[in-house]
Amino acid sequence: PESQVLEIMPDNTTPGDQSQVDEEVLELNKKQPKEESDTSGEIQISKLFPKNLQNNLKKPESIDALVRTIVAEAGGESDEGQLAVANVILNRFKDTRYPNDIKRIVLQPYQFSAYNSKDEGGNDLVNVSPDNPTYKKVKNIVELLLAGKLSDNTGGATHYWNPSIANPKWGGSELAVHKDKGKKIGRHLFAGTIRS
Repeated sequence: PESQVLEIMPDNTTPGDQSQVDEEVLELNKKQPKEESDTSGEIQISKLFPKNLQNNLKKPESIDALVRTIVAEAGGESDEGQLAVANVILNRFKDTRYPNDIKRIVLQPYQFSAYNSKDEGGNDLVNVSPDNPTYKKVKNIVELLLAGKLSDNTGGATHYWNPSIANPKWGGSELAVHKDKGKKIGRHLFAGTIRS
């Protein structure tokens, strides 16, 4: 299938500070009732993905974990930045160093900081309501990616970080193995490679 160009930002939005977006998302989330993700509609999954990943993505809890992680990790990033975080999670599924389950990948300790304790960078955005506009927007990006209409914009990255607030000790080694020696998308730097 032919990839489509991802619209970076809708005309009615402007990029903003992550904390401002997080506050907006949190406020909208407070107004929404807590409920499980509505995944009653069948999500189209491209045959380009490995069969085990296709099967895992048929589980509603996998899609929900993927969307929640992107909202919490990159809710203030552009569509391109949110797509990049989705690709990192899918790339980890293909990497033998990580579990072969989306939910287990995102919940591994200290892998996605949104799930850490608050004093270690965690946040409440992982609890966003499926009715929240940001959740719906991110789910749409995920659906386009899974349908094969968007491609991996990270160059196969398995890691990312915000270099203005973090300098992980493993960063240099992950930059060294990335096909482009790293790729900056929004505030995040993407690195690493899928190992089999």
